[in-house]
Order: sequence, then C-alpha cells, then structure tokens
Amino acid sequence: MENKTSLNNTSATIEVSGSNFRSVGDLLDLKNEELLTFEPRTKVSVALEKMFEKNYSQVPIKKDDKIIGVLSYRSITNYVHRLDNIKRFNEIEVMEMLDEDPDYVDHDSSIHKAIKSLDKKDYVLVGVKSNIRGIATVVDAMEYFYEVSSAFILIGEIELGIREIINRCIEKDTDFIKVILHFDDIILNGKKDELLLSDPINRNDLLNEFMFGNYTLIIFSRKYWDKYFQNTFGSKIAHELDFKEVNRIRNEVFHFKKIEVSSSDYNLLVRVRSKILRILEVIR
Repeated sequence: MENKTSLNNTSATIEVSGSNFRSVGDLLDLKNEELLTFEPRTKVSVALEKMFEKNYSQVPIKKDDKIIGVLSYRSITNYVHRLDNIKRFNEIEVMEMLDEDPDYVDHDSSIHKAIKSLDKKDYVLVGVKSNIRGIATVVDAMEYFYEVSSAFILIGEIELGIREIINRCIEKDTDFIKVILHFDDIILNGKKDELLLSDPINRNDLLNEFMFGNYTLIIFSRKYWDKYFQNTFGSKIAHELDFKEVNRIRNEVFHFKKIEVSSSDYNLLVRVRSKILRILEVIR
C-alpha cells in the first residue's frame, strides 16, 4: 500500500497501515464499549442522566442514521452561560446545544492525526457521518499512551535507581575508579582516559557508558558484592534473578521485539521499581 507523507516546517504526518503501526482504532479497542447516541428531540435532562450513568463526557446526536453533531459537557456549558432563564433548562432538547461541527477521523488513521482534534474539542468521531464506529476522547488517548509507555518509564526509573545505588554504595572516588577500571575492557571501549582523567570524576558520565547488564556485573561480582552491596541488597540470588528478568524485558522493549509487555512482566517491573525505591530510602 502506498504511504502518504505530508511535510511542513514543523511536523510530519505519515499514513501507514499494518499491525506494527498504531491507529485511532486502538483507542476504541481499549474501551470496548457500545456507542451511545441520542435523538435530536431528547431532553437534555434525560441525556445528562444517561451520560452520568455511563460516565460519558460526549455523545453523538443522530438523525436519520446520520450524525448531526455531538452533545458534550463543553457544548452544554457554552449554551447555559447564554441562557436567559435557567429554570427551563430541563425542558431544552439536545439539538439546541450540540456541537454541529465535530471532527472525524478514519478508524485506520494514525493516532497523531487525531491529536489536533482532541486538543481542540476533547474528542473526535471515528468514522463518517453515516457510519460512526466510536468516539475517541482525551482520556482514551491518555490511557492508551500510558499503556504503551509505562514499561519504558518503569525500566528507565529502575535503571536510574540502580545507578544511584552504585553511586551511594561505593562512597570513595578511588574505590569507584578501581571498580570502573576492573570492567574497563568490557564497558569503556577506549574512553578510559577521557572519562577518568576529568577532575573531579564525573560518575554519571562513567555510568552512562554502561549497559544494564554491566550493572549486574558490578553489583553481583564476587569481587564487589560482599564489600559494597550485600548489606544494601540482602539476598543476592533473588535480586540477581530480578535484574536478569528486567534486562530481558528491557531488551525486548527497547529493541521493539514487543510493543507491549505482558501483565506478569509489567508486575515484575513494578515490584523491582518498588524495591529500588525502598533501598534508596534506606541508604539516602
């Protein structure tokens, strides 16, 4: 299938299809809910009661099997502030306060195509006037992006936390340099002079050269475990197994072998992150 590309000075939009590319439809798949619509003559009091019941913020208005607008909390408030007699509010029909110009995106469009509409109106209709498949909202987008990014965030926090533990457990710069030199051939790849001759030693620059597996080499090595890390971690076997699993998940996620992690892997990341936080609280 042909790729369509639109470029300007500030952004690029690429329309592609295939299972490796996420579409607006993925926002709807997260909800898995039946589409609710109202007739134009529906009383706003009835509509609001149903919206409260379903916890919906926007509902399409349908006439003769076509969408003529959307009733939303925003369109209601825009109408109410112009209302002369608030007492007749419950008698008003939804057709009087709907948004008559909703935005539409195709089910298979890139999620990025929906962002402008979500920013402008908090929702976007998925489909065409005669065939709406759903309504995607800002909350749906937030839930989606959290779902696909949470593993990256957890792994990043774990990795930064482990760096900080290494920093705190090896207090003296002279000892820190000895540890680094021990793993020089594995990690520094010829950058030893550049990194170690700085004054003062920039530990973060040194640790930035490490891969996640290098941290486990340092922490669980026979030479340094007893001296620097045993009192902090306690059980060597349990933590070593956890770190090994985190490294596996990290490789799968960062090399895009998996777009999303399993629930068991996600729970492991949450558990290891909690352990790291507790350790940092103790050795602060």
